[in-house]
Amino acid sequence: MTSALGPYGVLVDVHDDGMFDDWEAKRGLRCLLCGYKVEAYHSRAGNPFFRHGKRTPAGQIPGGGKGSETFDHARLKYWTRDRLEHYGLSARVEPHIGDQFPDVYGTKNGIAYAIEVQWSHLDFDTARERTEGLRAAGCDRVVWLTRHCNWVEKLPAVGVSDFRPVTRDGYELHTGVLCHQPARRVPRTRMAVACWPLDRFLRDWTNSSTDELAWAYSTATTAGWATVTDWEQHTKDQAHEIAMKKGQLADALTERDQLRTDLRTAQATIRSHADTIDEQAQTIICQVRTLGERAGTIADQKESIERAVAENDRVTTAAKKLLAKNSRAEEDQKKKAAAIERLTRTTQKMTTTCIALVVLCFVLTIGWVIWLA
Repeated sequence: MTSALGPYGVLVDVHDDGMFDDWEAKRGLRCLLCGYKVEAYHSRAGNPFFRHGKRTPAGQIPGGGKGSETFDHARLKYWTRDRLEHYGLSARVEPHIGDQFPDVYGTKNGIAYAIEVQWSHLDFDTARERTEGLRAAGCDRVVWLTRHCNWVEKLPAVGVSDFRPVTRDGYELHTGVLCHQPARRVPRTRMAVACWPLDRFLRDWTNSSTDELAWAYSTATTAGWATVTDWEQHTKDQAHEIAMKKGQLADALTERDQLRTDLRTAQATIRSHADTIDEQAQTIICQVRTLGERAGTIADQKESIERAVAENDRVTTAAKKLLAKNSRAEEDQKKKAAAIERLTRTTQKMTTTCIALVVLCFVLTIGWVIWLA
């Protein structure tokens, strides 16, 4: 490990200039986790670090200790405590405040500050309840330094980029801090996420004389930390945008009133047209009734015509049959007349022949008489 607790609980980091040389031959350092003695040591590669002494139970958590806490978590707590003291606060690690134990607690000018360092995952409801509990216990300002950032925009919290910075003062915030940033389309603006050193955040957060840093909502559902200057500019831009929206709303209301007037005029016209349509509908109904009656009369006439046509067809058929019969009778008569004519010719021929025979007989008789005489 690279950090330990020195006398009076001061955080000692082996990477600080001259720190290793000061503690290489001295005693009095304690482990951040178990509280047992540690000593400065060089690895075979020449890297400085702190290790438990040969006769100390390294890695054992004493009774009442927090076995789930990591070294990085503990180092950030004590580092934060030291930075608060640097900025004039009277700070402690895990004091008993109400029924909770905030990781770091400090006071300055009558204002109580509470910091929760969250390494492991924590659900939003639990974080909110703990925040409300700290406020109820008298903590005027509460902030979370968290590795998981799923609720940073909903509670006074900031996201720590890395719990293992290269240098002692290398803690960086990658979310939770906002800055005013004009949007491309004027007058719309937005509060954009800014990356801050954690040390700067703690300095401005604990500066009670100027209230330089404040937590507020940038939208209806998301919030963050920003300087008062950025909040003032954001508020100013929002006020300007609200004024524009009011003007647009006034124009929209005027247009709405005009549309309402047009609607009433259109409704009156529609009612007038509806009355006209009703009258025309009544007229059409009467005409339909008249047409129905006429249709009944036409149906009767049609039926009579159909009967007359049927009768005419029957008579026509009978006439055709009679004409056909007459035609056959005429043909028979013609045949009879032809037969009579042939018979008449035959009779005439026979009559002529008989006359000729009679004459011949008469002549022969006369000749025979003469011959006899």
